[in-house]
Amino acid sequence: MEGADKGVILFTMGATLDGKVAPTHIMSSFLEAFGKVPQRIIFQYKGNPNALKIPPNVKVVSGWIPQQSVLGNYTHYCINNQMIYDFLGVCVRKS
Repeated sequence: MEGADKGVILFTMGATLDGKVAPTHIMSSFLEAFGKVPQRIIFQYKGNPNALKIPPNVKVVSGWIPQQSVLGNYTHYCINNQMIYDFLGVCVRKS
């Protein structure tokens, strides 16, 4: 995350959608959109990343992401994680 002057976006589908079963064309659409933003993207994907074209600003992580460590410097909003935000004292802006 160092050197991410434009910020970082953490994208994870959590337990809602397992990337292993999502069609490749849908994951490719996400990655195409991610490649158009100036931020660095941390993309949690449990499928086969070799089947996808990964833009240079995207870091694919297949395992567990330490959200508390990420939230120490950056924020994202997910209603299910509100307790983590409260615990860390992180102010989250919903857009």
